[in-house]
Amino acid sequence: FAARVEVGFPENSKTYDAVLDANLLGPISFQLFGGLWDIDEVEDNGARFGGKLGYALPVAALSIGAFAGAEYTTLSSGEGATEASTSELVVPVGVGIGANLSAGPVADIVLYAQPAYYYMRMDAETPLGDFDDSANEFGAEAGARAGFGRFLVGGSVEFTTVEDSDAVFALTAGLRF
Repeated sequence: FAARVEVGFPENSKTYDAVLDANLLGPISFQLFGGLWDIDEVEDNGARFGGKLGYALPVAALSIGAFAGAEYTTLSSGEGATEASTSELVVPVGVGIGANLSAGPVADIVLYAQPAYYYMRMDAETPLGDFDDSANEFGAEAGARAGFGRFLVGGSVEFTTVEDSDAVFALTAGLRF
């Protein structure tokens, strides 16, 4: 188990998440998270939460497994006639590949990559009308975490095929149990 905080840096905003990672006995693992989405120059913050479920395949040298998840983000801003709200559901389905490297008697480094297919659904309600759309995209997250006994720190980058999207960098720190 690991409990950690993660700060992400999407374009013109930041995300702040609390994350729980768990590798259960056997091949099953899961991740749950929840947090805030702080958009630059917008007074209100959005909420985000979600999770992933994974199944590790029995491969000796690397850790390889399939995963699926869901992430829901919502944001409301303004009041009365100027109120607007938006929500987005992202469902990733992919493969995780990782390696755990020993870096001395009390340290280890985990390298990972998670290419995935993304189903994305967005809904918006504005004073000018309602909007909804869905898309099928691809992407990948890659990162590294260093563990020192019970402590861990790391970083990651996520790319997608979403038009005009930029890479999202994130930093994380937490405790392992």
